[in-house]
Amino acid sequence: MDDRPIDKRFSLAFYFGTLKSVLVGPGEFFESLPEPQGLQKPFAFLLVSSLLHAALGWLLIPSFWWAMVMLTNALISPMIAAAAGYGLIRGVTRQQVPFNEVFALYGYAIGTTHLISWIPMANWIAEPWWWVLIGTGMVRRFRISGFQALFIIGFSIVLIRVFFSILTPLTLEIKSWFVS
Repeated sequence: MDDRPIDKRFSLAFYFGTLKSVLVGPGEFFESLPEPQGLQKPFAFLLVSSLLHAALGWLLIPSFWWAMVMLTNALISPMIAAAAGYGLIRGVTRQQVPFNEVFALYGYAIGTTHLISWIPMANWIAEPWWWVLIGTGMVRRFRISGFQALFIIGFSIVLIRVFFSILTPLTLEIKSWFVS
């Protein structure tokens, strides 16, 4: 374990350095994350990427409400995915991986893909790319097998799809209470 103190401050230099590291060498980046990894930097990285995602999307569809939907989705989806991944990693591998380590992996991976996912039809590239980054991180960071990572990712996708298929009718029903 590395005994160096963890710098919990976030800066744009950290953001762009992290972005470059994930893009150039994701395996090395995830393998070299310091322990313990707090939530502050991964969340700040995800937040900046989400804000950029929403702002760039707003350039295509200049609607405040659409930008807010994009921002909300860009922040909440990774949290839901990280929660599913956390439970599955612990259940499948029996490792006592802390949630903040899993969230860091998901936050950095998905935050990186947000930079192209605002482009129409780019989700066909961005979403598989985020799962590849997450799988790479699982194998390199948590030392699980490629098969276990593939199983966890596949089951995560199913859980997330089921969650949103349940959530969509509920949100439409709640919306109908406020809009006539």
